[in-house]
Amino acid sequence: MPVLSVLARLYAYRSIVLLLLLAIAAGLIYYLYGENVQKEEEKQSIINLYSQQPETRAVDTQGRETVRVVTPIISAAVLKQVKSGLAAEIRDQLQKEFKGLGVQLISAQRVQTSTAQRVPTVALKDTTIREVTPAGIQTKVAKAGTYKDPWLTLTGVVTDDSLAVKYTIRNEFDVRAYSKRDAKHWWQFWKGRKVYVDLKNQNPNTRTENLEAVAVEKK
Repeated sequence: MPVLSVLARLYAYRSIVLLLLLAIAAGLIYYLYGENVQKEEEKQSIINLYSQQPETRAVDTQGRETVRVVTPIISAAVLKQVKSGLAAEIRDQLQKEFKGLGVQLISAQRVQTSTAQRVPTVALKDTTIREVTPAGIQTKVAKAGTYKDPWLTLTGVVTDDSLAVKYTIRNEFDVRAYSKRDAKHWWQFWKGRKVYVDLKNQNPNTRTENLEAVAVEKK
C-alpha cells in the first residue's frame, strides 16, 4: 500500500506539473499571438496614417462648402514611432511648448483655405491724403471708395500714380468630429464605424484646399 500511495502521489505531481507546463505554454502562445496582432495593427495604423484619405465635398444652396475626411486613429505607441506628418509635428510642438507637464495629444486638424470674392463697382468720392516724404508732408487730391458686406470690408484710395487698398476678410468655420457607420443606407447595420472630421465654411467665398486630421485612441 505505501508503494501504491507513493506512485499515486508521483502520478498526481506529474499531472500537476504537466498542467502547469501546458498553462505556461498556452500563455506564451497567447502572448506571442497578441504581440504579433498588436504589431500588425500598428503597422496597418501607420499605413492608414500616411495614406491619402478620401474626402467628400458639398456646397449648399447658399454657396457654403463642407469638406469631410476620414480620420485615422492611432495608438499612443504608434504616435511615439512616427517621424513626420501632422501627428508627429503637433506632438513635437506640444512637447516643446508644455515641456515636463505630461502633455498627451488627443486629436489634431490642419486646414488650408483660400478666399476669392468679386467686388461690385464702387462709387469713388473726392478726398485728400497726406504723405510723409523726405521733403516734408505733401497733400494730394485723391479718390476713395468703400465696400462692405458680412464677410468683406474693403477701402481703396486712388491718386494719379498710386492705388492703396486696405481690406479685412472675415471667416467662420464649423468643425465637427464624429463617428458613424460606413454605410449609405440605414439598414446596412453590419457596416463598420469610421471616425470623420468635417469643416463647413460659413463664408460662401471661402474654399478648403486641404484638410488633415488624426486622433489618438485612449489607453
